[in-house]
Amino acid sequence: MTRVKISAGILCLLVGISIFSGIWVNNRCGLMLDGVRQLEELAESNNTAQASELAAELSFQWDDFSSLAAILVKYDRLAEIGTLFSKIDYLVESESPDLIEELSELEHLLELLCRSETPVLTSVL
Repeated sequence: MTRVKISAGILCLLVGISIFSGIWVNNRCGLMLDGVRQLEELAESNNTAQASELAAELSFQWDDFSSLAAILVKYDRLAEIGTLFSKIDYLVESESPDLIEELSELEHLLELLCRSETPVLTSVL
């Protein structure tokens, strides 16, 4: 009977970690998505100073998030988003016309990361 209790405890612990990590990833991605959308608005209005500050803040948020998320999420999902975040700082400072395109791709990848970490029955089975 002790083995059954230990197994049930381990299973509950794994389910709890899974639920917590899904909520945490979705929350942090949602915050970064809001920031990317604000950055897109600032870039469209040619407000370079505020856009540069926001891009640096988003880059810092991504670095903080990705160091912890690497434990919970497959690294290939994080690597592509990290590459885009590193491009964004440079594109904002150089006022590149490619900035809006890169921001929309970044927004798309962050939304995919959120959706991939949301537990649904088809992804569990």
